[in-house]
Amino acid sequence: MPTPDAAGTADERSVVQDAEQLIGQLAQGDVVGRLLGGVAVALRCPAARPPSALARTYSDLDIVITRPSRRHLPAALAALEFTAADRFNAMNGHARQLYTSRDGVDLDVFIEQFKMCHEIDLKGRIEVDATTLPLAELLLTKLQVAELTEKDVRDCAALLLDHELTDGDAAINVTRICEVTSRDWGWWRTVTENLGKVAAHVGGLGLPAPDGDAVAARVDGLLARIESAPKSMRWKARARLGDRVTWRDEPDEKRE
Repeated sequence: MPTPDAAGTADERSVVQDAEQLIGQLAQGDVVGRLLGGVAVALRCPAARPPSALARTYSDLDIVITRPSRRHLPAALAALEFTAADRFNAMNGHARQLYTSRDGVDLDVFIEQFKMCHEIDLKGRIEVDATTLPLAELLLTKLQVAELTEKDVRDCAALLLDHELTDGDAAINVTRICEVTSRDWGWWRTVTENLGKVAAHVGGLGLPAPDGDAVAARVDGLLARIESAPKSMRWKARARLGDRVTWRDEPDEKRE
């Protein structure tokens, strides 16, 4: 894994604070949006903020908005002095849009779904929390990557350290995670593989031993629930093909 990032500078703290303010500012422009990615994890997890060993740098922002908000988004962001990536947005704006703030912070906007290595429908889930996606979705959007980076491991560890496994959205909603992984074999394959990587690497992140053990225990608990959950017929049919057929996309882009 890469060398750990330095974390906790004033600029990085500002990115997190500005992101929280952005959600409120967008709401004034009739845009219902919620944060995801590393900044969202930092907002929901004390373990992701200095002086924790899991704290890291942040250089850009990711949000997801409701589909009706799409028509208000360009004007709302223009009022906040964001510049649109016109060509990209013209080609992809139904699902995803890109902007840059006046300070040079890139903003990646997803329209009611998140699609990178896997796709997840977020309709009905965006407004569960006031500022970020629900904890289950924050964890899933980290665990869906083809190649887990140290930043991803840190974020997953922070979520699992600070939040219990539950069957509701007050903490990490395991029912929701199992709903995704039991319906789609590809999601199951990537999530279970990456949970194993989190457990394998958490000991090298500088956490106190009890915290590392707590993360590992929650990984084990989550894996047990995922494995025991009833699988769909579609899942079972795809499982017969196994790794012989590609089960995820591998976008060549930077993620936070």
